[in-house]
Amino acid sequence: MPTLKYNGMYWTRKGPGGVGEMTRGMEITVTDEWCAQYANRINDEFMLTGYEAHADEGNDGIPDPSWTVANIKKWLGDEGVEIGYGYKTKTVLLGMVEEHLNPSASEPLVEEVAEVAETQQENTME
Repeated sequence: MPTLKYNGMYWTRKGPGGVGEMTRGMEITVTDEWCAQYANRINDEFMLTGYEAHADEGNDGIPDPSWTVANIKKWLGDEGVEIGYGYKTKTVLLGMVEEHLNPSASEPLVEEVAEVAETQQENTME
């Protein structure tokens, strides 16, 4: 059975998905149905173990909004992407995935613009 553990900075906090008040270090058992509904809403203060989300939009193994924050972080780490310290939202992590898969190519664009400008200048001089 999957378990949910609270690791936040406060001594107590209301748990996600109606599980009630949780104390730091407290671990509770949750159902697969609960996980299917709330796993994507769990933030870094909670750790969900024993559950693998079965949803993968596109079934391609690339993180998407259906993935949990923990699984996205694991994927980024496996890919060698430096996540750094501090809180990262799922949106930020997905942005890091996108940047890793499609690195920005700003330098070649600058060179291309310079070449076009030179060509235009040469054409006007003729």
